[in-house]
Amino acid sequence: MANKLYFIVIAAGLFWLAYILLLYWRTKVPIVRTPRGYIKNLVKNLGDLNINSDTVICELGSGKGDFLFAVEKFGPKKLIGYELSPLHLFYSRLKTRLIGSRATFLAKDFFKADLSEIDIAYVFLVPQVVKKLWQKMKQECRPGTVMVLLGHDLPGENLVKKVKTRPEKLKSTYYYFYQV
Repeated sequence: MANKLYFIVIAAGLFWLAYILLLYWRTKVPIVRTPRGYIKNLVKNLGDLNINSDTVICELGSGKGDFLFAVEKFGPKKLIGYELSPLHLFYSRLKTRLIGSRATFLAKDFFKADLSEIDIAYVFLVPQVVKKLWQKMKQECRPGTVMVLLGHDLPGENLVKKVKTRPEKLKSTYYYFYQV
């Protein structure tokens, strides 16, 4: 019995490792979750973005959709998540149904999507992907569209503000707000 359980655990671990490696090979982005405390602090700092019933908010590489679920309380017009991981999509869509969320999660590469209706985009991706995405947003999005970026900056771009992810800590990562 112990050998069977051991085999199941090893097989599940190998499956998960293969899943993560295949997803990384496809997207060039590791699976990393935004900590809940970071999102709570970010939501506190979104007030000056004037989110209202006309606002379209998007999470690019939405993972489990934590950001979209957190900002839904502002009452935006649309909440859209783009995600390529089938497991994360399943979780997000199931949670949407269970909590009665209005968020929509799409199994689509955001580089192939039309981003022109977005007012606010949340991004937690690796620098080389963000640079390419920012160029796409500058071409497609309206002036005033905001990218909220976690973890690193975009030197030379229109930085609107910078917010600590953990204001109680002396050393902290930051959220960077850029405007098209």
